[in-house]
Amino acid sequence: MEEEMSGIRPRSFAVGIAALAATCIAAPAFSAPLDVGDLQGAWAQESFACDQVYTTGKARTDFKKPRNIFAAAFIVSGSRLTTPGATCKILSITSAGDRKLLSLSCATAIGVDAVKTQISRAQDGSLRRYLNKDDPVGSKYDRCGR
Repeated sequence: MEEEMSGIRPRSFAVGIAALAATCIAAPAFSAPLDVGDLQGAWAQESFACDQVYTTGKARTDFKKPRNIFAAAFIVSGSRLTTPGATCKILSITSAGDRKLLSLSCATAIGVDAVKTQISRAQDGSLRRYLNKDDPVGSKYDRCGR
């Protein structure tokens, strides 16, 4: 009842958190083709140093503990995309002009929801996150490790 009076519905909140946690990414007009294989590995927004977000063991890279849920970073392993606050299954990747549209099913501590995000790969190998189709600048993400 209190949630209804405040105007915040649990499902709407979960959708917002999942969308934020899913980390949308995309790149400039001169981009290379992209498929899920191109995304494999750990990525961090250029404002975060990889060693601030990740720890690397013999077998794999993972988020440092405790996780910084506000870190703009994600790991793609197979068809799974993991952020500090969500675990998503990549359902499909389709073309949307010079960008790719990822359809995700993301689970957070609050719930599960469908999320769509645009991505593409820049010629230098980096990615950019765009807030929406009208965002011309985006945020740069670099691959960590390798």
